[in-house]
Amino acid sequence: MRQTVIVSVFVAAISIVGFTQTGGVGMDNQLNENKALIKRLFEEEINQKKLETLESMVTPDYISHNDSVSPLSNVQQGTKFLTSVFAAFPDTQVIIEDIIAEADKVVVRNTWRGTFRGPWMGITPTGKSVTWTGIVMWRIKNGKIAERWANTNFPEVMQQIAKQTAEPK
Repeated sequence: MRQTVIVSVFVAAISIVGFTQTGGVGMDNQLNENKALIKRLFEEEINQKKLETLESMVTPDYISHNDSVSPLSNVQQGTKFLTSVFAAFPDTQVIIEDIIAEADKVVVRNTWRGTFRGPWMGITPTGKSVTWTGIVMWRIKNGKIAERWANTNFPEVMQQIAKQTAEPK
């Protein structure tokens, strides 16, 4: 009887460890896929200026919260905003400083850089470089982006531009 109990406990322990390891690996794979999706979004949509990228990567009910465009926005509003950013800062590039994935969320801390070459919010371009930072979180559903929350430090850009326009030419 004692041997049967010990063997049963041993088999149960092996099953639990095996299940946990398999689940862990499966979860790690999913988290890595989610991070790869967001890395691809940054690279293609921002760095390569392929504005159609987002539309192919989102769920039909995608919504963006806390956006620079408006409190809530959709793909078209986001694309319109990025078009204006790229017109003012045509060489815009973004660097992912940190990326973290947990459950169905991916969070990125990023740094943007661009040269102010086109009009922006009624301000004449300075031809000088600006840098701004942001933190963005996405919710991923079935391999697609369902929601986005963004906090971008645009006051940082406006301060740099104000300083540049105040400098003597």
